[in-house]
Amino acid sequence: MMRLFYKAKNLSPVKTFAFYCTAIIFLLFFAGINNVSAKTQPDKHLKIGASEIEVFFAPGVGGEGYAASQQEILVWIDRSAKAVVDYFHGFPVKNLSISINDGAGGRVGGTSYHGENPLITISINRGMTAEFLFDDWVMVHEMVHLSFPPVNRRHNWLLEGLATYVEPIVRVRAGIMKEENAWSWLIKGTPQGLPKAGDRGLDNTPTWGRKYWGGAVFFVLADLEIHKQSKNKFGIEHALRAILAAGGNMQLENYWELKCFTMHFVNI
Repeated sequence: MMRLFYKAKNLSPVKTFAFYCTAIIFLLFFAGINNVSAKTQPDKHLKIGASEIEVFFAPGVGGEGYAASQQEILVWIDRSAKAVVDYFHGFPVKNLSISINDGAGGRVGGTSYHGENPLITISINRGMTAEFLFDDWVMVHEMVHLSFPPVNRRHNWLLEGLATYVEPIVRVRAGIMKEENAWSWLIKGTPQGLPKAGDRGLDNTPTWGRKYWGGAVFFVLADLEIHKQSKNKFGIEHALRAILAAGGNMQLENYWELKCFTMHFVNI
């Protein structure tokens, strides 16, 4: 039996305090991401092709005092999911739970969790209008994550780089983002992913810039090379669809090794 509460031996008062603060924060965080399980029934079911999305609204979210109604939030989810379907030729997972929560700040917050029953948590604030959400990138970004199997933590640049690069392409092809805005996004962002003095490679430099934009640069270069080698017959989307067809998505519990990816990149 795991001992959740035990006396921390040989720790100074400061370290003991820090230890218990960390434990409390972890427990609160764990309770937060599992808030979706507090409800036995979702507030809404969405059918996306052969897949099903269960949507859970935290108490009050999308109701009185919120600029965006629950129905408008559902339209945002539905539109984002269909854009992802168009790009991948199918929704990446068979079932998904989305938890919509109240959040602070001026940006939409989002996190995705892998497993047999994958979960996306989204936080919005009361002032975000439907137009603001429809123009936002976070929902599509998190849904793109669903298309990639879990990897060792040191390879997280693959996950974030993929979503950072592919998300604007998904939205442009779906007609919900202007192509010039996508180019502007990439031109401004990619320099943040370039290595700096002391860089130890993408696996060993887990800074924000290297993880998100360094990973995006990798996929930009991979996409260009695929187009070049295939004389524009194929692109990165074909490799990603091959990974999905082989069962690689966020419903997996176990990590994929890098050789599994290279096999699909080579054999498209």
